[in-house]
Amino acid sequence: MICKNCSSGNPDTNTFCSSCDTELTDVYEHDSADTPDCTQEQKASTQENTDQNSHISPWVYAGYYFLYSIPIAGLILLIIFSLSNKNIGRRNFARAYWCVLLIFLSYISLALPYFIMLYIQKHI
Repeated sequence: MICKNCSSGNPDTNTFCSSCDTELTDVYEHDSADTPDCTQEQKASTQENTDQNSHISPWVYAGYYFLYSIPIAGLILLIIFSLSNKNIGRRNFARAYWCVLLIFLSYISLALPYFIMLYIQKHI
């Protein structure tokens, strides 16, 4: 489907335009016979941009959250997804997970000596 607002191509499953986030209720179907000037390179580029900017459902975010919690495999996938440009939503979620993980680890590293000191004082 083609967005009437910005004329970018979108897959039929999208409800919002991948370029301008306009709701795709007022669209017209894109047919390659209607646009003979559209080359295969332009179609491939449009499909690549659509795959890259597709929205991720909240359930997928929950799945990634639990996937990243797996000790070694989750860390490897977190590194891969945070460096990948295949899907921007997944990449941004992985980078946000890194930020939360670093904040949590810094909090633990600051609080742990305090609790160790309290434990030593009580048992000595």
